[in-house]
Amino acid sequence: MKHSLIQYSILLVSIVGLLAFGIPESNQKGTAYKSNYISYLGCSRTDSAFIDKDQFVQLIGLPLCAKDSAMNYCKIISFDLTYAERGLYQDSTGLPIVVTDYSSVTCKGDTIPKNWIASFNERGYKGDTVLIDNILAKSPDQKTRLCRSLKFVLK
Repeated sequence: MKHSLIQYSILLVSIVGLLAFGIPESNQKGTAYKSNYISYLGCSRTDSAFIDKDQFVQLIGLPLCAKDSAMNYCKIISFDLTYAERGLYQDSTGLPIVVTDYSSVTCKGDTIPKNWIASFNERGYKGDTVLIDNILAKSPDQKTRLCRSLKFVLK
């Protein structure tokens, strides 16, 4: 009897531990189906590319879109945007050093926030990189699909 009481106690503690720490909360990214859907910036540019800053600023103001294998448009639900801004600084001895500052935001819907667009327009410079990933789209069968990421390097 004493032996089974210890086993039940250990089992109870294990279950409580799993409930408290081990079971992740469900979210849209966790339920998204990985797919080969293609993402487009401004519904025209896709994949990794070097892009002129002026052209990038024009496209970044337009909504993102995605297409399935049959080239049907799919509505973008959300995405993550990371901006890697390169800057020239001085180290402790006064020598120049290039440092990359990273900023990121999670966007709901298919549009980049206006303050980020203004930031790209104002501070975007050659060598800066913009990564758009974790792009979630709603497929024609109403399932959430994870689309291919986009990466743009300003030239």
